[in-house]
Amino acid sequence: MLGQALLINRSPRLADPTTEAFARLHAHPAASARQHQATLYALQKAVASFGYCDDPVRPGRMQIPIIEGTRPEWAGWVERWHATSPLTPKVRAIIRSIVAKAGRWLAAEHPEITEPGQWTRETCAAWVAAVDRMAVGDYVQRRDHLHGRTGKPVYPRTKSHMLMATRTFFRDCQEWEWFPRRFDPSRALALPRSVSALIGTDPRVIADDVWAKLLWAGLNIEAADLPGTSAGSYYPMDLIRALTSTWLFSGLRSDEISRLRTASDGYALGKF
Repeated sequence: MLGQALLINRSPRLADPTTEAFARLHAHPAASARQHQATLYALQKAVASFGYCDDPVRPGRMQIPIIEGTRPEWAGWVERWHATSPLTPKVRAIIRSIVAKAGRWLAAEHPEITEPGQWTRETCAAWVAAVDRMAVGDYVQRRDHLHGRTGKPVYPRTKSHMLMATRTFFRDCQEWEWFPRRFDPSRALALPRSVSALIGTDPRVIADDVWAKLLWAGLNIEAADLPGTSAGSYYPMDLIRALTSTWLFSGLRSDEISRLRTASDGYALGKF
């Protein structure tokens, strides 16, 4: 990739790829693959360390795709929320994508509703029902990443995330007084019990070789194996070894282990 970048830039010198040159390299068809974009990121990072160009933008954050398939008014509200929310960029991008999907659903099923301030409890009930019956590929902007999953039912946990994102969007807009409060998002957009009942643990069978490594590591754990401060670990080694052995041989979850009581003083292990 380094050789290709120098050839495209028509110079063998590392000092010549400027910030503008790297922008052209990122847009070049020969660097369209994701692994090539990651390599260009690393290359620009190295060149920037010599002071020849600016630091690169992390791959995947270069630009946010324009919302398509919704009414312009709805897209404007989504972008306004995205620019105002204090959530992390990754969470904001996920909620933005889901609320944009709600806008495409509105354009198809309720074209008379163009802004979030027009939503009522009836609209919320219709959206919850649509999410419950939604299939993979419905109301999405692109399908090249679905890999044959189009038409399959959406997982219950995904439905939960979609309604959570919608609740977050409306709750923020109401708290920021962008439009009058006409319903309670936590109730009007709550996850149906029929869906929440399908969300549970998804245990995996641990391979024998992996479990053998866990056993050996747990039975031979030392202070040097633990993260901590310069003064050492936060917890006594006797407690850590007891917890490790309990986890390995009891089959209990962490919250169940923390509720166990010791035989000596009756205090829960989680109190140490």
